[in-house]
Amino acid sequence: MVSLYYDYHNSKIKELDRFVAINTKIQEVFVNTAQISSEKVDMIYHIVDTERFSNQGFDAKLARNKFSLPDGKKIITFVGRMNEQKRPELLIKLIRKINDTRDDLHFVIVGDGPLSGMVR
Repeated sequence: MVSLYYDYHNSKIKELDRFVAINTKIQEVFVNTAQISSEKVDMIYHIVDTERFSNQGFDAKLARNKFSLPDGKKIITFVGRMNEQKRPELLIKLIRKINDTRDDLHFVIVGDGPLSGMVR
């Protein structure tokens, strides 16, 4: 399998045989924005156990202590592969702009991949 990055407006994207969406928002972009026939879009839901990662039993203070996160700030987290498809460089630019104007937020980025060094 070869992963390629295409802009949704690139006419070449319509030459692909199938499209995989992992949620309804991505499916809507394929169909409504990229004008891909819904018959060519397959929905495959992610495998995250949402019950396991619910807020039940979550202790924010314990988590802040465990990961040395500051008190009194909102924690903004990105978890994912550090690759071109996720475009982490845009996240870094956004964080820099936000940090210039706000001091009530703390960003945490978790992941690995070919762009990990750039993100660090």
